[in-house]
Amino acid sequence: MIGKCRRDRILALKCPMSGMIFYAIFGFLSSGGGVMRLDDKVTVHCTDTEKDIPGTVLRIRGKFVDVAVGDLILHLSQTKPGIWVGSQAGMEFVVKAAHNR
Repeated sequence: MIGKCRRDRILALKCPMSGMIFYAIFGFLSSGGGVMRLDDKVTVHCTDTEKDIPGTVLRIRGKFVDVAVGDLILHLSQTKPGIWVGSQAGMEFVVKAAHNR
């Protein structure tokens, strides 16, 4: 590891064999309409039952986010800035970033 930058969000790693430097951006997803970070508490809305349930952000991979709702993990993809949508068991779930609520 070479070092960390700005709020520990960018990590520089140097490969010992090739000497190449890789940069990893982790810990948050900026959507233009809001920001989602690891371990954020979010409200998951089920469009089929019109119920809201609390969830926790587990993983962020590009435009994809995994949110834990109890023992269930929802895999959501960003459809618009600040809005992530996914389906599980035939139901649709939506999460909005804090700025879009």
